[in-house]
Amino acid sequence: MIKSWRNELFKPHSQKELTPNPLGFPMSQSQGQRIIGVCCRTWNRWERVALQIPEYKLTFIQVRNLAKQRDIPDHQIPIVPYQVWVIGKIGEYFGLLNNGTRKVWIVEETIKSSFENFTREAYLNEQERFTKKIIEDNLCSPYPN
Repeated sequence: MIKSWRNELFKPHSQKELTPNPLGFPMSQSQGQRIIGVCCRTWNRWERVALQIPEYKLTFIQVRNLAKQRDIPDHQIPIVPYQVWVIGKIGEYFGLLNNGTRKVWIVEETIKSSFENFTREAYLNEQERFTKKIIEDNLCSPYPN
């Protein structure tokens, strides 16, 4: 897993895009995997854990239903940045545990006790903090980009 995955997820694609976009543009699952730095098997394993989070599950269902209405094949169903963020946070929990430990149940129990840390609102708050930091860094830099 890439430690600086948030930089890639939240970075604006242009200087004009410094305001947070609450929806974010859909992306492919493979793009989400590249942002976090995991293979599809790891993504799928972490997503099974993420589906226990009510807001993630709702987003997952909504995106799938929208894709099915437009006859998009299952392997091409897009994801939204919120989903990447949740999977990344779950990956951080897995990363805190030592190898050789049965991790899934520990992460599941941790998440069950803190659903509020995985809401869309928490995502938007983190995105806003990150964007403010970029703006401040650009304003304070003697050599603007």
